[in-house]
Order: sequence, then C-alpha cells, then structure tokens
Amino acid sequence: MYAWGSNSEGRSGVGNSMGDVSHSLTLLVSLQDMHIKYIACGGNFSYAITSTDQVYSWGGSCGGATGALEVRQEPELVPVLCNKGVQRIVAGYHHVLVLLGMCKIVFLSVGNGVCMSGGGNGDGQLGDKTNKQSRNLKNVEILEDIIVQDISACASQSFAMW
Repeated sequence: MYAWGSNSEGRSGVGNSMGDVSHSLTLLVSLQDMHIKYIACGGNFSYAITSTDQVYSWGGSCGGATGALEVRQEPELVPVLCNKGVQRIVAGYHHVLVLLGMCKIVFLSVGNGVCMSGGGNGDGQLGDKTNKQSRNLKNVEILEDIIVQDISACASQSFAMW
C-alpha cells in the first residue's frame, strides 16, 4: 500500500521519514507484506483491514478514533477489532464507524450487523445520545436491536442502512 500528500500527525502512516508532505508515492513498509482488502480515511487518521481480519490504524488520535490516545506515525494493530469479523470501517472527519459481521464478539455480547463508533462526537455522530467524545469503540446505542447492513460517515454525520 502506498500513500502521498499530507503526513501531518502521521495521517499517511509512513513514519517521520517523509516530513509533513510527500509529492510522490511512499510505501507503507509496515503493511508491505499484507493483503489489504479495505481502507478508510478520516480527517487525520486512517484504517486498513487485511485479508486475515487484522485491523490497523494510524494518524492523529481524534479523541480516540484510531483506538489510541496518541498520534500513530505508522500503522499499528487495533486489538479490539482484530479477528472480530469487521465487515467495513468508515470515517468522518473526527470519528469512525465499524460494522461487525459474521462472528460473535463475546466480550461485548454483540453479533451480526452491529455498528460500533468512537472518536469525536461534537454533533452526536457517535449515536450515543450525547456530544461527548469516546476514546473507546462502543456499540451505537440508537441502533440497538437493529441488524445493520451498511454504514457511511461524512464530516460529522453518520448513516446506517438496515
């Protein structure tokens, strides 16, 4: 996987080697031997899902949207999402939505079609009936008992289809 453009706050995931801007393709060395099946980019963070169901994030923390509280200069595993049947990850400017699929997550007691969210929440985009940011991914309360088929996010909005 390659990146180019802004690397401010690690958003390109290529470490400190290219500075704040790159005008050419830069290999994400930490992901070079992996088959990436899906990527999602937010305002200053990104996610990748591998063919082996591993989930990586990098960039600015955006209040926890990357699963970390600090800037990640290079892709790092997001353990809470690995091997959990993640079907899709979408990102708004400061928040992330995650659609879980076929396997049951025992520690959260959720199953198919569950949507999780985390990060900035100034406009209620996390769906938890508040405007407080979440440093941890959690179930979207307003979608309780609904099997979600697809998700989308933009700036400070979130969408779910069932």
